[in-house]
Amino acid sequence: MKLDVRAAALAAGSIAALAYALCTAFCALVPESTVVYLTTAFLHMDITGLYRQITWRTFIIGLLGAGVVTGVVAGATAWLYNRLARTDAERPLSANQREFAAPGEPHEQ
Repeated sequence: MKLDVRAAALAAGSIAALAYALCTAFCALVPESTVVYLTTAFLHMDITGLYRQITWRTFIIGLLGAGVVTGVVAGATAWLYNRLARTDAERPLSANQREFAAPGEPHEQ
């Protein structure tokens, strides 16, 4: 099975950008509750003093950064998968791996 590198990169980048936008929206609309919930749920400690201020500039930069970086990683992963998962029919055979016909038998083309 061959993966479409462009489609994998576009899908992963789009989902990452959407997830980033959703998380940032929660942080912008209810910052205290979001920070308290997420730090308790994922880090099991209170880091509310480390909250950063979200501006339009940081939102756009983070949105593009998350989408592009994730897209590049997914594209590279799909390319590497395609490279490593080639079938034997696609790989060139060396001379000692080829099957030669016996004298008098027809050669397969």
